[in-house]
Amino acid sequence: MSLIIAAGGTAGHLFPALAIAQAWKKAQKKPVYFIGSDYGMETTLIPQYHYPLYTLPIRGFYRKQWYKNFPLLWRIPVSVYKAYRLINKLKPRLIIGTGGYASFPIILCAYLQRRPFILYEPNCYPGLVTRLFSAKAYELWCNTEEVLKWLPKVKRYKVIGVPLRETFLTSVDKAAAYRFFGLSSEKKTVLVLGGSLGAKPINDAVAQWTTSLPSNIQVLWQTGKRYYAQYKHLEKPRIKVVPFIDAMEKAYAIADFVIARSGAITTAELLHFSKPALLIPSPYVAENHQYWNALALYRKGGYVVWLEKLLSQLSYFLPRYLEEASLEVMKKRITTHKRIATNQWLYQWFLHHG
Repeated sequence: MSLIIAAGGTAGHLFPALAIAQAWKKAQKKPVYFIGSDYGMETTLIPQYHYPLYTLPIRGFYRKQWYKNFPLLWRIPVSVYKAYRLINKLKPRLIIGTGGYASFPIILCAYLQRRPFILYEPNCYPGLVTRLFSAKAYELWCNTEEVLKWLPKVKRYKVIGVPLRETFLTSVDKAAAYRFFGLSSEKKTVLVLGGSLGAKPINDAVAQWTTSLPSNIQVLWQTGKRYYAQYKHLEKPRIKVVPFIDAMEKAYAIADFVIARSGAITTAELLHFSKPALLIPSPYVAENHQYWNALALYRKGGYVVWLEKLLSQLSYFLPRYLEEASLEVMKKRITTHKRIATNQWLYQWFLHHG
Protein backbone atom coordinates (compact mmCIF):
# COMPACT_ATOMS: atom_id res chain seq x y z
CA MET A 1 0.00 0.00 0.00
CA SER A 2 1.21 3.48 -0.85
CA LEU A 3 0.90 7.12 0.19
CA ILE A 4 -0.25 9.95 -2.08
CA ILE A 5 0.82 13.47 -1.18
CA ALA A 6 -1.05 16.27 -2.95
CA ALA A 7 1.05 19.40 -2.84
CA GLY A 8 2.37 22.14 -5.04
CA GLY A 9 2.69 25.76 -5.99
CA THR A 10 5.22 27.18 -3.54
CA ALA A 11 7.87 26.04 -1.07
CA GLY A 12 5.42 26.61 1.79
CA HIS A 13 3.39 23.63 0.60
CA LEU A 14 6.20 21.52 -0.82
CA PHE A 15 8.82 21.40 1.93
CA PRO A 16 6.38 20.10 4.58
CA ALA A 17 5.21 17.55 2.00
CA LEU A 18 8.79 16.38 1.48
CA ALA A 19 9.35 16.06 5.22
CA ILE A 20 6.12 14.04 5.50
CA ALA A 21 7.31 11.79 2.67
CA GLN A 22 10.65 11.23 4.40
CA ALA A 23 8.89 10.25 7.65
CA TRP A 24 6.62 7.81 5.76
CA LYS A 25 9.53 6.16 3.97
CA LYS A 26 11.47 5.86 7.21
CA ALA A 27 8.53 4.30 9.07
CA GLN A 28 6.86 2.24 6.35
CA LYS A 29 9.38 1.80 3.53
CA LYS A 30 6.46 1.82 1.10
CA PRO A 31 5.97 3.93 -2.07
CA VAL A 32 5.20 7.65 -1.96
CA TYR A 33 3.64 9.41 -4.93
CA PHE A 34 3.45 13.18 -5.32
CA ILE A 35 0.64 14.82 -7.29
CA GLY A 36 0.93 18.49 -8.14
CA SER A 37 0.40 21.06 -10.86
CA ASP A 38 1.95 21.39 -14.30
CA TYR A 39 2.82 24.98 -13.37
CA GLY A 40 4.27 24.88 -9.84
CA MET A 41 7.84 24.62 -8.59
CA GLU A 42 7.16 20.95 -7.77
CA THR A 43 8.00 20.11 -11.40
CA THR A 44 11.67 20.86 -10.68
CA LEU A 45 11.87 20.35 -6.90
CA ILE A 46 10.28 16.91 -6.38
CA PRO A 47 12.44 15.09 -8.99
CA GLN A 48 15.53 16.24 -7.08
CA TYR A 49 14.38 14.04 -4.19
CA HIS A 50 13.69 11.08 -6.51
CA TYR A 51 9.99 10.74 -5.74
CA PRO A 52 7.53 9.87 -8.53
CA LEU A 53 5.55 12.95 -9.55
CA TYR A 54 2.27 13.17 -11.44
CA THR A 55 0.99 16.58 -12.50
CA LEU A 56 -2.42 18.00 -13.32
CA PRO A 57 -3.36 21.05 -15.45
CA ILE A 58 -4.87 22.82 -12.41
CA ARG A 59 -3.83 26.40 -11.74
CA GLY A 60 -4.53 28.92 -8.99
CA PHE A 61 -7.12 31.68 -8.93
CA TYR A 62 -6.30 35.20 -10.06
CA ARG A 63 -7.94 37.29 -7.38
CA LYS A 64 -7.44 40.67 -9.07
CA GLN A 65 -7.24 39.85 -12.78
CA TRP A 66 -10.44 37.79 -12.70
CA TYR A 67 -10.66 37.52 -16.50
CA LYS A 68 -7.63 35.21 -16.41
CA ASN A 69 -9.71 32.59 -14.57
CA PHE A 70 -11.73 31.52 -17.63
CA PRO A 71 -9.35 28.62 -18.43
CA LEU A 72 -10.28 27.14 -15.05
CA LEU A 73 -13.62 26.18 -16.61
CA TRP A 74 -11.77 23.33 -18.33
CA ARG A 75 -8.72 23.00 -16.07
CA ILE A 76 -10.74 22.02 -12.99
CA PRO A 77 -12.89 19.22 -14.54
CA VAL A 78 -9.93 17.80 -16.49
CA SER A 79 -7.78 17.84 -13.35
CA VAL A 80 -10.50 16.17 -11.29
CA TYR A 81 -10.93 13.46 -13.96
CA LYS A 82 -7.18 12.80 -14.05
CA ALA A 83 -7.00 12.81 -10.25
CA TYR A 84 -9.82 10.24 -10.08
CA ARG A 85 -7.94 7.94 -12.47
CA LEU A 86 -4.64 8.37 -10.62
CA ILE A 87 -6.19 7.40 -7.30
CA ASN A 88 -7.69 4.29 -8.84
CA LYS A 89 -4.34 3.43 -10.44
CA LEU A 90 -2.12 4.01 -7.40
CA LYS A 91 -4.56 2.57 -4.81
CA PRO A 92 -3.17 4.55 -1.84
CA ARG A 93 -3.51 3.50 1.79
CA LEU A 94 -3.73 7.19 2.69
CA ILE A 95 -3.88 10.58 0.97
CA ILE A 96 -2.35 13.70 2.51
CA GLY A 97 -2.90 17.23 1.20
CA THR A 98 -0.56 20.02 2.29
CA GLY A 99 -2.59 22.84 0.78
CA GLY A 100 -2.47 25.00 -2.30
CA TYR A 101 -4.53 24.82 -5.46
CA ALA A 102 -2.64 21.73 -6.64
CA SER A 103 -4.13 19.65 -3.83
CA PHE A 104 -7.78 20.48 -4.61
CA PRO A 105 -8.56 17.85 -7.30
CA ILE A 106 -7.02 14.97 -5.33
CA ILE A 107 -8.67 15.91 -2.03
CA LEU A 108 -12.03 16.36 -3.77
CA CYS A 109 -11.74 12.89 -5.34
CA ALA A 110 -10.64 11.35 -2.05
CA TYR A 111 -13.75 12.79 -0.40
CA LEU A 112 -16.07 11.64 -3.21
CA GLN A 113 -14.55 8.13 -3.15
CA ARG A 114 -14.71 8.03 0.66
CA ARG A 115 -11.01 7.34 0.93
CA PRO A 116 -9.20 8.41 4.11
CA PHE A 117 -7.38 11.71 3.74
CA ILE A 118 -5.51 14.04 6.05
CA LEU A 119 -5.01 17.76 5.56
CA TYR A 120 -1.94 19.58 6.80
CA GLU A 121 -2.27 23.34 7.34
CA PRO A 122 1.00 25.16 8.11
CA ASN A 123 -0.44 28.69 8.25
CA CYS A 124 -2.29 30.51 11.01
CA TYR A 125 -5.11 31.29 8.58
CA PRO A 126 -6.42 28.28 6.65
CA GLY A 127 -6.25 28.05 2.88
CA LEU A 128 -9.28 27.37 0.70
CA VAL A 129 -8.79 23.59 0.50
CA THR A 130 -8.50 23.39 4.28
CA ARG A 131 -11.64 25.48 4.78
CA LEU A 132 -13.59 23.31 2.33
CA PHE A 133 -12.53 19.84 3.47
CA SER A 134 -11.05 19.96 7.00
CA ALA A 135 -14.30 18.97 8.70
CA LYS A 136 -14.59 15.98 6.35
CA ALA A 137 -10.99 14.78 6.75
CA TYR A 138 -9.90 11.79 8.79
CA GLU A 139 -7.76 14.29 10.68
CA LEU A 140 -6.46 17.84 10.38
CA TRP A 141 -2.81 18.39 11.19
CA CYS A 142 -1.97 22.01 11.89
CA ASN A 143 1.02 24.08 12.84
CA THR A 144 -0.71 26.02 15.60
CA GLU A 145 -4.04 26.16 17.43
CA GLU A 146 -4.49 29.69 16.03
CA VAL A 147 -5.91 28.20 12.82
CA LEU A 148 -8.72 26.39 14.67
CA LYS A 149 -10.65 29.57 15.42
CA TRP A 150 -11.34 29.80 11.68
CA LEU A 151 -12.47 26.16 11.53
CA PRO A 152 -15.24 25.74 14.12
CA LYS A 153 -16.58 22.48 12.61
CA VAL A 154 -13.29 20.60 12.90
CA LYS A 155 -13.39 17.95 15.64
CA ARG A 156 -10.44 15.70 14.74
CA TYR A 157 -7.13 17.54 14.75
CA LYS A 158 -3.55 17.42 15.98
CA VAL A 159 -1.28 20.41 16.55
CA ILE A 160 2.07 19.13 15.24
CA GLY A 161 4.09 22.22 14.28
CA VAL A 162 5.95 22.32 10.96
CA PRO A 163 8.08 19.42 9.73
CA LEU A 164 11.56 20.53 8.69
CA ARG A 165 14.09 19.26 6.20
CA GLU A 166 16.37 16.58 7.63
CA THR A 167 19.44 18.78 7.08
CA PHE A 168 17.99 21.19 9.68
CA LEU A 169 17.96 18.50 12.35
CA THR A 170 21.73 17.96 12.46
CA SER A 171 24.34 20.24 14.00
CA VAL A 172 26.23 22.68 11.76
CA ASP A 173 29.89 23.63 12.01
CA LYS A 174 29.56 27.40 12.37
CA ALA A 175 33.15 28.16 11.38
CA ALA A 176 32.73 26.07 8.25
CA ALA A 177 29.46 27.90 7.48
CA TYR A 178 31.25 31.27 7.56
CA ARG A 179 33.85 29.90 5.15
CA PHE A 180 31.14 28.44 2.92
CA PHE A 181 29.64 31.89 2.33
CA GLY A 182 32.95 33.75 2.40
CA LEU A 183 31.97 35.89 5.39
CA SER A 184 33.72 36.92 8.62
CA SER A 185 33.01 35.36 12.02
CA GLU A 186 33.96 38.67 13.66
CA LYS A 187 30.99 40.64 12.35
CA LYS A 188 27.23 40.47 12.94
CA THR A 189 25.46 38.77 10.06
CA VAL A 190 22.07 39.89 8.75
CA LEU A 191 20.34 37.26 6.64
CA VAL A 192 17.85 38.60 4.08
CA LEU A 193 15.16 36.30 2.66
CA GLY A 194 12.29 37.23 0.37
CA GLY A 195 10.60 33.86 0.12
CA SER A 196 11.32 31.14 -2.43
CA LEU A 197 10.50 33.48 -5.34
CA GLY A 198 12.11 36.65 -4.00
CA ALA A 199 10.51 40.01 -3.14
CA LYS A 200 11.43 43.19 -5.00
CA PRO A 201 10.18 45.63 -2.30
CA ILE A 202 12.42 43.93 0.27
CA ASN A 203 15.35 43.92 -2.16
CA ASP A 204 14.89 47.63 -2.84
CA ALA A 205 14.80 48.45 0.87
CA VAL A 206 17.91 46.37 1.59
CA ALA A 207 19.73 47.96 -1.34
CA GLN A 208 19.03 51.38 0.17
CA TRP A 209 20.12 50.28 3.66
CA THR A 210 23.41 48.76 2.49
CA THR A 211 24.58 52.06 0.98
CA SER A 212 25.56 53.09 4.55
CA LEU A 213 26.22 49.70 6.11
CA PRO A 214 27.84 49.92 9.57
CA SER A 215 31.39 48.54 9.68
CA ASN A 216 30.46 45.78 12.18
CA ILE A 217 27.65 44.38 9.99
CA GLN A 218 27.75 42.00 7.03
CA VAL A 219 24.84 40.82 4.90
CA LEU A 220 23.91 37.47 3.36
CA TRP A 221 21.26 38.47 0.85
CA GLN A 222 19.05 36.05 -1.05
CA THR A 223 17.41 38.11 -3.79
CA GLY A 224 15.38 35.38 -5.49
CA LYS A 225 16.36 34.08 -8.93
CA ARG A 226 14.15 36.48 -10.85
CA TYR A 227 15.76 39.54 -9.21
CA TYR A 228 19.39 38.48 -8.87
CA ALA A 229 20.55 40.23 -12.07
CA GLN A 230 19.21 43.57 -10.76
CA TYR A 231 21.19 43.46 -7.50
CA LYS A 232 24.30 41.32 -8.05
CA HIS A 233 26.38 44.44 -8.79
CA LEU A 234 25.91 45.47 -5.13
CA GLU A 235 28.06 42.58 -3.87
CA LYS A 236 31.07 43.63 -1.80
CA PRO A 237 33.32 41.87 0.73
CA ARG A 238 30.69 42.47 3.44
CA ILE A 239 27.64 41.97 1.20
CA LYS A 240 27.11 38.50 -0.23
CA VAL A 241 24.40 38.58 -2.92
CA VAL A 242 23.00 35.23 -4.08
CA PRO A 243 19.91 34.23 -6.10
CA PHE A 244 18.96 31.32 -3.83
CA ILE A 245 20.39 29.55 -0.78
CA ASP A 246 20.18 25.77 -0.83
CA ALA A 247 22.21 25.25 2.35
CA MET A 248 19.79 27.16 4.57
CA GLU A 249 20.98 25.36 7.71
CA LYS A 250 24.40 27.00 7.17
CA ALA A 251 22.80 30.41 6.58
CA TYR A 252 20.79 30.22 9.81
CA ALA A 253 23.85 29.02 11.72
CA ILE A 254 25.73 32.29 11.08
CA ALA A 255 22.75 34.69 11.15
CA ASP A 256 22.44 37.08 14.08
CA PHE A 257 19.30 38.73 12.69
CA VAL A 258 16.95 37.87 9.83
CA ILE A 259 14.85 40.03 7.52
CA ALA A 260 12.22 37.84 5.89
CA ARG A 261 8.73 37.23 4.65
CA SER A 262 6.48 35.36 7.09
CA GLY A 263 5.51 32.23 5.23
CA ALA A 264 4.82 29.21 7.44
CA ILE A 265 8.12 27.50 6.59
CA THR A 266 10.25 30.58 7.26
CA THR A 267 8.57 31.28 10.61
CA ALA A 268 9.04 27.64 11.66
CA GLU A 269 12.72 27.75 10.69
CA LEU A 270 13.24 30.97 12.65
CA LEU A 271 11.76 29.35 15.75
CA HIS A 272 13.76 26.17 15.27
CA PHE A 273 17.05 28.07 15.06
CA SER A 274 15.99 30.70 17.67
CA LYS A 275 16.75 33.62 15.35
CA PRO A 276 15.46 37.16 16.01
CA ALA A 277 13.80 38.58 12.93
CA LEU A 278 11.98 41.43 11.29
CA LEU A 279 9.00 39.89 9.50
CA ILE A 280 7.51 41.55 6.43
CA PRO A 281 4.22 39.81 5.52
CA SER A 282 3.55 39.61 1.81
CA PRO A 283 0.35 41.53 0.99
CA TYR A 284 -0.02 39.55 -2.25
CA VAL A 285 -0.69 36.05 -0.87
CA ALA A 286 -4.09 34.38 -0.54
CA GLU A 287 -6.21 35.49 2.43
CA ASN A 288 -3.29 37.60 3.72
CA HIS A 289 -2.13 34.50 5.63
CA GLN A 290 1.43 35.77 6.09
CA TYR A 291 0.11 38.63 8.22
CA TRP A 292 -1.54 36.14 10.58
CA ASN A 293 1.65 34.05 10.73
CA ALA A 294 3.70 37.13 11.63
CA LEU A 295 1.15 38.32 14.18
CA ALA A 296 1.21 34.95 15.96
CA LEU A 297 5.00 35.19 16.42
CA TYR A 298 4.84 38.85 17.42
CA ARG A 299 2.39 38.02 20.20
CA LYS A 300 4.76 35.38 21.56
CA GLY A 301 7.62 37.89 21.64
CA GLY A 302 11.05 38.12 20.03
CA TYR A 303 9.91 39.25 16.60
CA VAL A 304 9.15 42.55 14.87
CA VAL A 305 6.37 42.87 12.27
CA TRP A 306 6.96 45.46 9.54
CA LEU A 307 4.38 46.23 6.86
CA GLU A 308 5.64 46.37 3.29
CA LYS A 309 4.21 49.86 2.75
CA LEU A 310 6.61 51.15 5.44
CA LEU A 311 9.77 49.66 3.92
CA SER A 312 11.03 53.09 2.85
CA GLN A 313 11.67 53.76 6.57
CA LEU A 314 13.57 50.52 7.20
CA SER A 315 17.03 52.09 6.95
CA TYR A 316 16.18 54.47 9.79
CA PHE A 317 14.82 51.91 12.26
CA LEU A 318 16.88 48.79 11.48
CA PRO A 319 20.05 49.89 13.38
CA ARG A 320 18.00 49.93 16.60
CA TYR A 321 17.11 46.27 16.25
CA LEU A 322 20.73 45.35 15.53
CA GLU A 323 22.03 46.80 18.79
CA GLU A 324 23.43 44.11 21.09
CA ALA A 325 20.94 44.86 23.88
CA SER A 326 17.96 44.57 21.51
CA LEU A 327 19.21 41.29 20.05
CA GLU A 328 19.70 39.77 23.52
CA VAL A 329 16.17 40.70 24.61
CA MET A 330 14.69 39.19 21.44
CA LYS A 331 16.72 35.98 21.80
CA LYS A 332 15.65 35.60 25.43
CA ARG A 333 11.97 35.87 24.50
CA ILE A 334 12.34 33.36 21.65
CA THR A 335 13.75 30.71 24.00
CA THR A 336 10.40 30.68 25.87
CA HIS A 337 8.50 29.54 22.76
CA LYS A 338 7.19 25.96 22.81
CA ARG A 339 8.80 23.58 20.30
CA ILE A 340 7.29 20.42 18.85
CA ALA A 341 9.45 17.57 17.52
CA THR A 342 7.30 17.34 14.39
CA ASN A 343 9.48 15.02 12.32
CA GLN A 344 9.66 12.48 15.14
CA TRP A 345 5.91 12.78 15.73
CA LEU A 346 5.24 12.02 12.05
CA TYR A 347 7.53 8.98 12.16
CA GLN A 348 5.74 7.57 15.20
CA TRP A 349 2.30 8.26 13.68
CA PHE A 350 3.15 6.46 10.45
CA LEU A 351 4.75 3.63 12.37
CA HIS A 352 1.47 2.95 14.18
CA HIS A 353 -1.05 3.96 11.49
CA GLY A 354 0.63 3.05 8.21
